[in-house]
Amino acid sequence: MIWDDIQQASHKKRAMAFLSQSFDSFYQHSISTDARGVIVWISEAYFDFLRLKESPLGKHISEIIPTSRLPSVIESGQPVFLDLLYISDQWVVISVIPLKDDNDKIIGAFGFVATDSINPLINKYNKLQDELQAAKDKLNSDRPRYGLSRVIGNSPVMGHVKKQVRQAARFDISVLLTGETGTGKELFARALHDLSPRSSAPFVSINVAAIPNDLIEAEFFGSVAGAYTGASKAGRKGKLALADGGSLFLDEIGDMPLNVQAKLLRVLQEKEFSALGSNDIQTIDIRVIAATSRDLAAMVEQGEFRADLYYRLNAMPIELPPLRERLEDIESLCESIIDDICLNLGIPAKQLSFAALQLLRHQSWVGNVRELRNVLERTCVMHTDTVIEAEFLSSVLPPSKQLPAETVPVPVAEVPRPLAQSIADAERQAIISALNYHRGHKANAARQLGISRATLYTKMDKLGLGSGATN
Repeated sequence: MIWDDIQQASHKKRAMAFLSQSFDSFYQHSISTDARGVIVWISEAYFDFLRLKESPLGKHISEIIPTSRLPSVIESGQPVFLDLLYISDQWVVISVIPLKDDNDKIIGAFGFVATDSINPLINKYNKLQDELQAAKDKLNSDRPRYGLSRVIGNSPVMGHVKKQVRQAARFDISVLLTGETGTGKELFARALHDLSPRSSAPFVSINVAAIPNDLIEAEFFGSVAGAYTGASKAGRKGKLALADGGSLFLDEIGDMPLNVQAKLLRVLQEKEFSALGSNDIQTIDIRVIAATSRDLAAMVEQGEFRADLYYRLNAMPIELPPLRERLEDIESLCESIIDDICLNLGIPAKQLSFAALQLLRHQSWVGNVRELRNVLERTCVMHTDTVIEAEFLSSVLPPSKQLPAETVPVPVAEVPRPLAQSIADAERQAIISALNYHRGHKANAARQLGISRATLYTKMDKLGLGSGATN
């Protein structure tokens, strides 16, 4: 008996030693926070993996990894094992566990990223997703699709957003589209759905802000006969049931009442719901694509939006750029919009003069693409000539949207510059745009430009931009 106890103790010691060694190799990329979500430790490997240039200690985890699961684990106390997370421009498998003291009180959380050892599984999963998508594409080749062909613009910032949409479409996770009003959130939502494995199933859209609070539950969950005053005698299906198997697009999710937020969270967690006035449970299989022009993170801090729902929806955040940050797309946008307007109204085709196009490029566009379309629609209706000149367009633009006349460039013949100077100016503008978009992060800017970081520093020095090689 004593010998058996000794053998058991020896086996246990060897098992624990093996487990420790396996942990070190499997979870090299680790991070830990306190109960507030403030980073207190990070492994050297994870520091390099995140391409950090300064210590993140003392910062909130959301500043370093906006999509981190650590805050939700701290709040719920429930661990997350082998979940997908999009960080550092790639999908990784993560696990997060809550840390507790002797009194079972949560004092923080610990997160790990499985890297090399899990890559074969990730690759196999991606391959299966690609094969499934190819089969669905073949079955639905004759079905009209939105995809990204309807999204106009080839600027670098739009190229980055399109890449994110393509990547997110491959995985069946919630997506949160953020951006100012009029940036085309529903257009991107439809593209994401049509590029996903759910493309053959329904895409159901609902504008949360447009529904009265006393009707929003019926709109979401449906109702049975007599569920409330004025309810249909035959009952009605809600948006959840209509979207079963497909995608549910929730526009202006920030306007959703807190009580409905709680019920939506249950739907996402349990994949079931009950219609108003019914005790029957209905199972549901949907992908949620949410959108908002509001700051949900700030609303969470102020108690106006549920933190657990925010983290659930924010699995893959995609920020849509305002029009003023992609003015190089104005010409292609105008061509597409004017062609569409003329076709729908049955009027002769029109085009903008160079001066008119330059005028549009010097507007602030608070309403973004939606505002641009409204201006062009009024112009096409009121203007009788084929070519729309700047003088007429100026009369259609709201006064608050116009720059002073002396600041609007007048097209004049210019003396051609040497080719080397033109190339240098183009490089300078491209570098400045990339650095502004990535908020000064040179490694990300270099990757966006398709050059190495060393080449970026060399070009910045040559162009007089000052490399300041700090990140």
